[in-house]
Amino acid sequence: MSATAPSDYLKDLKDLPTLPAVAMQALAVADDPSSTASDLLHVIMSDPPLAAKLLRVANSVHFHRGHDVSDLQTAIVRLGFSNVRNLLMGVAVIRSFNGFFVGAPYTREDFWVHSIAVGVTASRLSNESEQLSASSSFVMGLLHDIGKLVLDRVARESFAQAIHLAQDGKVPLFEAERLRLGCDHAAIAGELLTRWKFPRELVEPVRWHHEPSRCDEAHRPHAALLQAADWICNSRRLGTSGNDHPVPPPAEALRRLNLTEGSIEALVAQVRKEPLLSLLLPV
Repeated sequence: MSATAPSDYLKDLKDLPTLPAVAMQALAVADDPSSTASDLLHVIMSDPPLAAKLLRVANSVHFHRGHDVSDLQTAIVRLGFSNVRNLLMGVAVIRSFNGFFVGAPYTREDFWVHSIAVGVTASRLSNESEQLSASSSFVMGLLHDIGKLVLDRVARESFAQAIHLAQDGKVPLFEAERLRLGCDHAAIAGELLTRWKFPRELVEPVRWHHEPSRCDEAHRPHAALLQAADWICNSRRLGTSGNDHPVPPPAEALRRLNLTEGSIEALVAQVRKEPLLSLLLPV
């Protein structure tokens, strides 16, 4: 099939999701070094359901400290800035796509477990490097596969054909998508994030997470990180989103991230215990 512009698929999406303002505000606050817990508190208070979710999480078994908290300020302190920011982004993104799973080729839980796991894996890997941002890496991982939700929504038959082609031909899903749809989910995700006015340092790694060598040099390290995190989660079956034949990153990319068979298994064991895997899932 000839190439198709990602914008063509988004144009056909009649109910193009919008990211709630609270998510963008949380992103801005968390990326501002001068921000305080009070700044984050103001963002959360603008969304009462989100505030209620935050309190439930702070009082969950994962974060309980022997007594319940009833105010948001204490909840933010208990959870920590990074956890709160990731929770806000996760809840907002999942809420935006809540209606996209009727008839999808994977369950809503499997899809979000995979997306959250990739975010957590990328965040943990980035902590090993001064060049990589742990908070940005989580957001990239959370969002890296949202293009699949768009393709399934606007081109369900062709997307189903791509999944079958990938499974039967034992090829990566993004390659099968290009053959059946004229573009892949990563390009769709990049276009959607651009429309959401995300910064390029988040857009470009998502757009090129299957081909980091094609990413702008400035953003290539994050694209390579995302590729590795996606491969780890797919190959270890941390959730699923239709890609049964992930491509391993180049050996050099794994070396740069200090990844060995042993360190990968240790990392996967940590990710499986990550509270966000259960706390973020929609009920």
